[in-house]
Amino acid sequence: KGHKIIGLFGQHHGYFHLSIELTKSSDETKHLPPYTFDGPCRYFRHDSFAVGRLTMLNTDYVYSTWKIQIRRISEFFKPCDRQHWNKKYLAARTIFGNFPHSLASQSTIKLAHKILYGRKIKNTESGQLTNADQLWKSIFTDPI
Repeated sequence: KGHKIIGLFGQHHGYFHLSIELTKSSDETKHLPPYTFDGPCRYFRHDSFAVGRLTMLNTDYVYSTWKIQIRRISEFFKPCDRQHWNKKYLAARTIFGNFPHSLASQSTIKLAHKILYGRKIKNTESGQLTNADQLWKSIFTDPI
């Protein structure tokens, strides 16, 4: 029969029925972290024609950069599994070292990232990803 739904002024608005079906978890899913919903997985794509001209990677002279918001990544990549940068690698030392020119390199890279990944209305696409197919179709295929 269900539960009666009563309106603000006492009028009857029907019945509410609720049923819950339980299924036993498989052994495979028991090892996964507990499910938490942090909202949709959002993406942003910015097409830069200036950088496209400089790199000349394609005939349309478009250089695309993406930003994908991935949450709870630490559930899959534990902090103890992270690797420190290679201190013997010269290019890495130039960028991350404790030298005056390292600060200049970092500033240049930060400025370049700000230009490439900056949110601008022009030449920018954004949306939500709901499955892996959407990731491949929307992000990794070049619609231009």
